[in-house]
Amino acid sequence: MLTLVNDPKQVKKLYAEFRLLLDSKTFFPVPLPDFNIGHRGGTAATDADYSPKLDVWTSPGNLHWNAFGVGKNPSMVVQINFQDYDHKPRRVGAAFALDADNNPVVIHRGHIGGGKIGVGLTLMLNECRSEHVWLREEDDQETECFVVGQLRSKFFSQQLANFVWEVSRVKNLGDISGLSGIAASLLSSDKKGFTNEKSGAAIRTKVGQTEFTHGLVVNELAKRLRIPATNKGWSVRNDRHRDLMLTEGDELRVLFEVKTGVTTQSICTGLGQLLLYSATSTSAGLVLVLPEKLPTDVAEQLRRWNVQILYYSWVDTTPRFRDLSKLLARL
Repeated sequence: MLTLVNDPKQVKKLYAEFRLLLDSKTFFPVPLPDFNIGHRGGTAATDADYSPKLDVWTSPGNLHWNAFGVGKNPSMVVQINFQDYDHKPRRVGAAFALDADNNPVVIHRGHIGGGKIGVGLTLMLNECRSEHVWLREEDDQETECFVVGQLRSKFFSQQLANFVWEVSRVKNLGDISGLSGIAASLLSSDKKGFTNEKSGAAIRTKVGQTEFTHGLVVNELAKRLRIPATNKGWSVRNDRHRDLMLTEGDELRVLFEVKTGVTTQSICTGLGQLLLYSATSTSAGLVLVLPEKLPTDVAEQLRRWNVQILYYSWVDTTPRFRDLSKLLARL
């Protein structure tokens, strides 16, 4: 459970940090002058700044207006707007919250709108892959929200970009019904290719900090798989349930499940996901992706169950995968 920051002074202080990161040219170094941002009410002429690395743009903003889009397309994807709490509380799209260690997290309540039929909170709750968290609001109500990023994390720019891209993906889905309960795609994968994943899920590091790095690992692994997959005539895909798949036509060849921590719960969950999500295939390779080495006896048992293990470690903000080519050769 995250706790809402609703002290006006603290909100303004955190927003100053947020805006400083966006305006520093470290994240968004390329100016886009005379950028006509398209939105539901028409267009707004302003300058914008673009990140070639993240392939995301942002416009100059204030507490109540922070626009973001993807590529150099001037169509606005999402606003990350905050309220000052100096006046009567009025919930807007985004907010600052504190995690269990009092670290600031930018969250979004999922009201993406845009005037497109079927696009809104319900679609976000059903389809958005960004980390879902619960927020305790100022009136003690609990709201399901999405993590945009950890404000003081070295991963913040990547987390922010992943959220913007994820909202763009969800908006393009439009009206999708019948997603309550157990979705039909639980046992059958969709036909789409790979789309960048969310920033979550959250893990606790050895020093007790919470990090949202799941999507960063998935996205980097997808990059590393593209060339060897193409050489085999395979495609790199994912869907709502499956982190990564290698497929040949409609046939599942390899299924990857990524975990950002090694605990009894995460291992058991990963095994269950691999088995359930590969249920329609009798020959798919199963790979559990982990940041730490398992005890030898546990690793051996997984191999007896035909589950391969791919380990990774962090080099600054980039995950590096050990012996990936050797693993692919075994599959």
